[in-house]
Amino acid sequence: MQLSEDNRKEFFEIRIYICIAVFLVLFFLILARVWHLQIFNGKRWRVFSEANRIELKKIPAVRGKIVDRNGVILAKSSPSFDLMINAQKLSNADKERILVFLGDVFDWSTEKKETVRNKIERNSNQSKITLERDITFDQMSKILTHQYDLHGVNIDYEPTRVYPYGVLASHILGYLGEIGKKELNRMKEDEGTADNRQYGLGDYWGVYGIEKKHENVLRGKHGTLPVVEDARGRELSDEKAYDLLPSFQEQKPISGQDVKLSIDSRLQKVFEDAFLKHESGAAVLLNIETGEILAMLSYPNFKPQEFARGVSTQYWQEINKNNLNPMYNRAVKGVYPPGSTFKMITAHAALEEKVIGPEDKIFCPGYYRLGREVKRCWNRGGHGWMNAKNAIKHSCDVYFYEVGRRLGIDKIAEYARKYDLGQVTGIQYQPEAKGLVPDSKWKRKVYEQPWVAGETLSVAIGQGYLQTSVLQMARMVGGLAKGYLVTPSLEYMEINQKVNRKKVDLPNEIQEIILQGMYDVVNTPGGTAYWGGRSNKIEIAGKTGTAQVVSFRAKKQLEDHAWYVAYAPAQDPKVAAAIIVEHGGHGGAVAAPIIKKVMDAYKEYYIDE
Repeated sequence: MQLSEDNRKEFFEIRIYICIAVFLVLFFLILARVWHLQIFNGKRWRVFSEANRIELKKIPAVRGKIVDRNGVILAKSSPSFDLMINAQKLSNADKERILVFLGDVFDWSTEKKETVRNKIERNSNQSKITLERDITFDQMSKILTHQYDLHGVNIDYEPTRVYPYGVLASHILGYLGEIGKKELNRMKEDEGTADNRQYGLGDYWGVYGIEKKHENVLRGKHGTLPVVEDARGRELSDEKAYDLLPSFQEQKPISGQDVKLSIDSRLQKVFEDAFLKHESGAAVLLNIETGEILAMLSYPNFKPQEFARGVSTQYWQEINKNNLNPMYNRAVKGVYPPGSTFKMITAHAALEEKVIGPEDKIFCPGYYRLGREVKRCWNRGGHGWMNAKNAIKHSCDVYFYEVGRRLGIDKIAEYARKYDLGQVTGIQYQPEAKGLVPDSKWKRKVYEQPWVAGETLSVAIGQGYLQTSVLQMARMVGGLAKGYLVTPSLEYMEINQKVNRKKVDLPNEIQEIILQGMYDVVNTPGGTAYWGGRSNKIEIAGKTGTAQVVSFRAKKQLEDHAWYVAYAPAQDPKVAAAIIVEHGGHGGAVAAPIIKKVMDAYKEYYIDE
């Protein structure tokens, strides 16, 4: 059927009207959408758009300084500039072009370029990848000159930890470590620790020593700087973020607080210099009135600076290959048989328990027989008749074998515990070893065997199962000299600050005998430290020790450990010291001269001044 001319015209007009209606509907829909985007949600989308142009840059907080008791800076932060790259903003073409440019600037080898390329690809979802640390001003200038061609390349300012005195007090100061993905994930899982949110991948934090203990004080708070970037991620210096979005304001960083330590860097240096010729050991100089540690060393030590920007593979291998384990803090974690430096405790127990009188004498022929067992005195020729004071002066083993037998192991252990031996000192610095004060109950529990008398003789002269730390021994000497124990601390104490003291039940008449014996050790001919520990600058009282060492692996006896404990001034005790030189030999010849140097320095800096 064919339409008439009028009908065809009418049908055409209807289609025109339908098209116009469709176009009008679409137009109004588009108009409505535009209104929705621009008017109704305009503010929201503007913020979103502007925010995409704004990059929040971290302004690192300057880490607080660590200073000694006189304000000498032992650790500080100095400016450093790092080459960073934003892998999220790199196209493949950009990446290759930038690698070529940076390779020329930093003189990268082919292998280095490949390493950098792999690093970028491995971290392609990261906005910050460190390519070079501590770049020079010349390198920085070349990069800034071509900044507009280096899409995604930035130079970040980072304060770098600096230890001006190198290895000095390294086990006290500690070191920093880089936060990796593992640590960061652990922080995120650690609910309720708002402080942890400050950290990001690649940040540094204290992982050892004072750097770790006072991390919250030292680190400060990072600030943020909102900067406007163009479509290629380049910073636009003529546009300010707060002009686009007032809510984007600069947050200034808050620097970390300084930490003042109790140690005196001058005494610390004397200690460490005097110890240099020995391979390993530990030593402490303690203020026995306040508990402040004036110097403390563990040897071998390490270079904290090597950890400041990520430890190199070469240095880490060097550390790990060292059989003496430089990262091990012998001063608080190392425990050893104290040798003859323990004899004052046996003397205290014997005199107070009245198993022998102050003037009662025991004959030393150079050996001691217990049943079929024969134990030797260190002086094979014998000391002759010895009372308590002279037994300490000459370190007569036979005297202490006999009084130890009369006491029994449980009484010796009881008196050792009065000086907190076998217990942590409470230094609150890093986990410390407790050591061991054995008794009959302990052996029955651990070995399921009864205690035997011969073992008592060994403990009576500081051998056998007995184990103490250097810090415990310095504290013990303070307890003998002052009649109370102090809690060791690396924190500087203000004048009149309350001191935590624990009284030792030590009768005056017994204390007098023991201290006179220690005085004679150093200051009268025949004393075991007369030649090595006597000073013409300050009167020192002390006790030498030599601890036998047996290698169970090699099944042979090694060179003895050299011990020495002391206090000074002898007539008005202020400081106590303890030292062990591992496999050093005789305490009087090896350890005592080191303490003498430190005591001389103490006299110069604290008494003469």
